[in-house]
Amino acid sequence: MTGDAADLPRQASVILVSRHRPAQLLRCLRALDQQDHPDFEVVLVVDPATSAALPAELVGRVKVCVFDQANISAARNLGLALASAPIVAFVDDDAVPEPAWLAHLSQPFHNADVVAAGGFVRARNGISFQWRAGLVDATLQPRGLVVPDDTVTLHRSQPGLAVEVKGVNCAYRRDVLLKIGGFDPAIRYYLDETELNLRLAGRSPLVAVVPMAQVWHDKAPSPQRDAGLRMVSLLDVGRSLAITARRHGADAFAALARLTAEKLEKGGKNRRLEESLAQGFSEGMAADLPELRPIPPGDTGFLPFRTHAQPQPRRVLAGRIWQKRRLFARAAALAEQGNVVTVLLLSPTTRFHRSYFDYRGYWVQRGGLFGKAVRSEPLFRIVGFRHRIRQETSRIAPARAPFQRGLGHVTAEKPSV
Repeated sequence: MTGDAADLPRQASVILVSRHRPAQLLRCLRALDQQDHPDFEVVLVVDPATSAALPAELVGRVKVCVFDQANISAARNLGLALASAPIVAFVDDDAVPEPAWLAHLSQPFHNADVVAAGGFVRARNGISFQWRAGLVDATLQPRGLVVPDDTVTLHRSQPGLAVEVKGVNCAYRRDVLLKIGGFDPAIRYYLDETELNLRLAGRSPLVAVVPMAQVWHDKAPSPQRDAGLRMVSLLDVGRSLAITARRHGADAFAALARLTAEKLEKGGKNRRLEESLAQGFSEGMAADLPELRPIPPGDTGFLPFRTHAQPQPRRVLAGRIWQKRRLFARAAALAEQGNVVTVLLLSPTTRFHRSYFDYRGYWVQRGGLFGKAVRSEPLFRIVGFRHRIRQETSRIAPARAPFQRGLGHVTAEKPSV
């Protein structure tokens, strides 16, 4: 599927839920301000403290709903009611969308049969993929789905077998979500999008997998994960598992056994986690499950997030690792002027590369001149500085360049002598 920014659905709403993560939220908003999509609004559902601390420059640019419960599904439904555009996109506060994310993610909805779309999710190193595509059946068993890395593909869900799109990077037709009751508020965390996708599958929707709609997922600590991102509680996981199984007629105990085996395989035997999983499962099996009713839309008008509609200029600053202070200062200044900036820093080593979005508003990729970026590459290779810069610039271009346009201006700094 092809097209340029002028051909995109006219408007989109980005719904962003954040709870006690003001720094991550502002980083995500900074990245949203660099999006190519010409006409979108941002709906924030945040806790009271985060709402009170929002910068003054966001007033009048975002819709804000204050919500003080740890319930991602209920929060997203509040955002859904406030959204005004025909397409609603979701991203997490600890994720950062690439500049072309929303433009790519919106494009498949020109096909009137497309109801949902999902993109690729990059892991914490910014290069490997945490998620590409998959299916899930009515027994909550995940299945593989092989898709190309550079082409939008369309897949039809069917009752009992859903195409999975992840809540950290997805979009839906708003009217369809409102009609089916949105996300299940009984699910506070985990399987929220899976339950929705299975419910939606009963309508046999067409789902787009959009490889170039990419986000970097820098998982943050939470009530479920400590600062080292180790799981500290599986209570909500067990609860959501039981509720989703009950909603869709699955064998909840078989699903629990599979999940327990999976968690033990990853993290070994942990009595505290096993007990929290069992407790949550019992709560989910006993919980009331009211019928999911349509969500009435709000009466708020569309609120554009920004006044400029043209893609910002692209700049790639490349240099040696010892030039980083100067390059970072220049990147911050260029970002402040409205440029989308990537800094490529190479050291004379074989260190693996990592990529991230700096809080000051620019992308960074750093690693060894002879080291791996994509993890399937050779462990070591002889390559010149300028050739390696060209390789990496070409690799990041599809997700970061202006939608269906070239990479734009590239500046390569000369290495210091």
